[in-house]
Amino acid sequence: MDCAESTALDRREISSSTLEKLRTTILKQFASASYQDVGIRQICNDAGVSPKTVYKYFGNKDEMLFACVRGDLEALHQRCLNAASEQTNPGEQLDAFFDCWCEFYFSHRDVAAIIFLTIPQRYWVGERSFVQASLHQLAETMLIEGQQARLVTNDIDTDLLREFIVGLAHRAMIRFLNDANTSPSEIKRSLKTAIRRLVAA
Repeated sequence: MDCAESTALDRREISSSTLEKLRTTILKQFASASYQDVGIRQICNDAGVSPKTVYKYFGNKDEMLFACVRGDLEALHQRCLNAASEQTNPGEQLDAFFDCWCEFYFSHRDVAAIIFLTIPQRYWVGERSFVQASLHQLAETMLIEGQQARLVTNDIDTDLLREFIVGLAHRAMIRFLNDANTSPSEIKRSLKTAIRRLVAA
């Protein structure tokens, strides 16, 4: 959990063990129920903290949820950046990026459920400040470099092409989360194949 910012704003002390219990409780609650059905009081009861402390520490329900996954998403961004930077060809960069992206969410199912099933869609289309935007920017940078090298199609505006890819990736992850019979490796293989065909020059 990204607690540095929250701690700077807070005048109450929450021990690291209590904070981790709170984070685990938040993940569990939001991953198993719709956003509107998750109540602060139930989270507080399960985590053993007072609602007053939670509101003072996080501010509101949205910030509480985002603080819970922010560290995971920042780690994902760095992993994807590192994986892509090891490749020189834009197509191979995209492959490495989505290899890393898929494997992260496959191994962090609660975080995936929150990102793809719980957080309202308006945050993906309108909230550029949300931490996921850095991943979108990284993907767009790879697409621009690919277009400049004539390895990625110029027939589609880069921003729109990125949106199409993000849409494919999100739907693939929703399929993974909702269909117990779907193989993660098949989801990843099919997603990468679809993206390659979409961006091909």
